[in-house]
Amino acid sequence: MRFSKVALAGHSYGGQIVQVAAYSFNNVDGVAIIGSSDTVISPTAATATRYAARTCGLGGRLSEQGSRNYSSFGAPSGAATALFSNTDPRVLRTALPQLNRDPCTDLLTFTTGTKTDLIYQKQITAPVLVVTGGSDAIFPPPAGPVQASLMTGSSAVTQVEIPQTAHNFTLERTHGQFESTMRSWLQTLG
Repeated sequence: MRFSKVALAGHSYGGQIVQVAAYSFNNVDGVAIIGSSDTVISPTAATATRYAARTCGLGGRLSEQGSRNYSSFGAPSGAATALFSNTDPRVLRTALPQLNRDPCTDLLTFTTGTKTDLIYQKQITAPVLVVTGGSDAIFPPPAGPVQASLMTGSSAVTQVEIPQTAHNFTLERTHGQFESTMRSWLQTLG
């Protein structure tokens, strides 16, 4: 299958992954980094990272539930505060029990990945979109402008901060603004 244009979009850890793919292969027409930053990380994220490192160090679980080598990013009891801020309570009640655990390999290599990104991300020449949430407890303001400023090799950098939005963009009441931002940016790629 062939495509006339290919854009990569990644949320949170995925923001790091799409950068690695873009500068490693240099064959995409656009890169969207969503709710992610290589340099602006909150105390909430640091606490969640310590929790994940402990869980992964114990084989990837703190209880008998789930497979080994996976952990939640932070204590599940803190997920509502860390990931959501403007979410309908009915959506939150449905979403919280369904949160996926992350592979320990992702959780434990994020810092190394950010260091690598800081070296090579200037090789990304495709247009870049950086979307952040104004209420994101993981990558708080000024994560967006700072991340956008790092994309020095890109032919065009667009940075959008969606107010009253936390880390899980698609489940917030502002999801329409996020969808509109993505749609508009994709249209600029032709």
